[in-house]
Amino acid sequence: MKRLLMVMLIMGLAILVPSGASAWCINFENGVDGHPADDIQGVSIRSLDGFDSIYGDSRTSLYNTYSDDLDMGWNDWAPQYHHNGDFWLWAGPNATAEGVKADFVHKDGTFFSAGYSSCSDFYLEAHLTDASVLSVVGGCDLSAPMRTLTVSAAAGTFIDYVVLRGEVNSGNMWLVDDLRGDATGVNPVPEPASVALLGLGIAVLGLVRGRRRT
Repeated sequence: MKRLLMVMLIMGLAILVPSGASAWCINFENGVDGHPADDIQGVSIRSLDGFDSIYGDSRTSLYNTYSDDLDMGWNDWAPQYHHNGDFWLWAGPNATAEGVKADFVHKDGTFFSAGYSSCSDFYLEAHLTDASVLSVVGGCDLSAPMRTLTVSAAAGTFIDYVVLRGEVNSGNMWLVDDLRGDATGVNPVPEPASVALLGLGIAVLGLVRGRRRT
């Protein structure tokens, strides 16, 4: 009985214990190269002039990109843009350089982060529900590991939408990957710490059952 209670406690902690990880991560790995990113639950990601953002798949060898976690480059004919996995997102060939707007269905997020690779300074601007704006900027990181920018809303305020952009005079010479945040309803995935604790609980449960058989 004590062992069963221990297992239940561990599995409960897997649900309740917060972690430093985000509530969700959008890594674009379910995309199709060249197709609009209009299929992401709970958020619309479009250029400020109304065009859908576009998935890019480095495996096509059409892009000068490099995957940091796969440690692989598919085309080295020019300075490389870095990302994780195979897929990433950019504004698309029709968009102007004002940036991409990630507009959340539920305006209740308290933080947002984005991995980026850009040939110029790159900006993340969070527009909050109280009409204030939080802005952070990162430098050019072409041919270097992907960098991450993060904004966090003050207590009592929430993120309405965010704008991702490079320097206006540099065009759309950037990509983003691994968008993270905690707005509800957005492509939810288990947090790493929760998954680990849940796995521990299952393992202990298996051990208890094994002992009972013996």
